[in-house]
Amino acid sequence: MISFCGKHFTPRARHVVCHDRSVDEIKKLWALKQIRKLDLSGTSVKDIRAVRAMRYLKQLDLSKTPVEDISPVKRIKSLERLSLRDCKKITDLTPIKSLTDLKRLDLSGVRLTSLGIIQPLRDLRYLALASIPLRTVRSLLVFTELEELDLSWTKLVDLRPLAKLPKLRILNLSCIFGPQLDLRQLKGASALRWLRLNATRVTDLSALAMFSGLTKIWMPDRKVTASDIAALKRLTSLRRMVIERRLIDATVLQLLKRALPRLKITIEGT
Repeated sequence: MISFCGKHFTPRARHVVCHDRSVDEIKKLWALKQIRKLDLSGTSVKDIRAVRAMRYLKQLDLSKTPVEDISPVKRIKSLERLSLRDCKKITDLTPIKSLTDLKRLDLSGVRLTSLGIIQPLRDLRYLALASIPLRTVRSLLVFTELEELDLSWTKLVDLRPLAKLPKLRILNLSCIFGPQLDLRQLKGASALRWLRLNATRVTDLSALAMFSGLTKIWMPDRKVTASDIAALKRLTSLRRMVIERRLIDATVLQLLKRALPRLKITIEGT
């Protein structure tokens, strides 16, 4: 038996999850040759050399750890999910270029200066780049399989490349505090089903009518007026809307409910 993080594991263990901040090393996990999932998020682990022995590993979560060197992961060709969210001490991301089987990748909050480093990962379905000062995402055009994309807290100004991602279903553009975003630049993003725009300013709301397949939306930082109802009424597939109270008055809210009677509206804030 292997004792780790207050638990006991056999050498055949498939899943190991530890969020204990007092845990700072994983040397004893070398023995877990059959492991498929390793979640160390929130621990104090810095040295991950032990993962080199985990040739069947599918999921690795190092979120919010002080890890600096991720070179050991380049040997794990089986890896399909990798989270480095808020790993602020990583300075070299080149090891992930060899992980061509990756389906889900979270780089939110890391030091990423160029998207070119992830371009070999053409099979990605999910990509999170939140809290990275990106202004353009033209490099994402190669990810034709991408279904979910998180660009919240970035400095994005040009949405046009996103309209060319044919399978993009879930898009997070919340908390972008630069110039107003022009949603018309997303024309052609016909696969969109969920759209998060909360706390983000947009030029107008009429462009939302383009997304006829939307089922859920977090409304942007723009007042909804009676004149916007005509455009919103065209979102016949919409079932959920989340909006701040200050952005819609009672009269307009009633108009919206009558226009889309099947819509569930969640009002946030005071």
